[in-house]
Amino acid sequence: MRGYSTDSGERRGVPLLLASVATALAWVSSRILAVTHLFVPWWLDAPSSLAFYGALNAVFDRYLWRNGLVSKLGLVRIPNLAGQWHGYLLSSFDGHEKRRHLVITVFQSWTHIAVFLTTATSMSRGCAAVIQVDDPEGVALIYQYHNQLQPRRGLQAQVEG
Repeated sequence: MRGYSTDSGERRGVPLLLASVATALAWVSSRILAVTHLFVPWWLDAPSSLAFYGALNAVFDRYLWRNGLVSKLGLVRIPNLAGQWHGYLLSSFDGHEKRRHLVITVFQSWTHIAVFLTTATSMSRGCAAVIQVDDPEGVALIYQYHNQLQPRRGLQAQVEG
């Protein structure tokens, strides 16, 4: 998966919120250690805020951002596009006359995305992407891709046989 851009401002605010929660968790853990009279090595105590932040960031990136409550609170506006999407494409190659069935498969986290498009004659893999949420026409996924033609079935049988 590759990182993607967005016009949503949440990627500025959410890390600050996660850092605040990580700092609070580090403070709570230090109080718990003091009350229980447990002592940890100096190198474990110093990065505790960073460790909490890293863990929170990983959980948020993979799971929490998809939670409906997180969206309702206004923390995340990026839509979850993960899944399989079926549709068709029209090509200027034939004057937009023929519909070609396609399947788009999207794997997505809050910061990374992978887009695969398959038709009867080709496969493509996304190499750069943007999710626009402030477009007046609605949310848009825009991506660049590398395309590879599928060998024709009859031709493939002749080559293999």
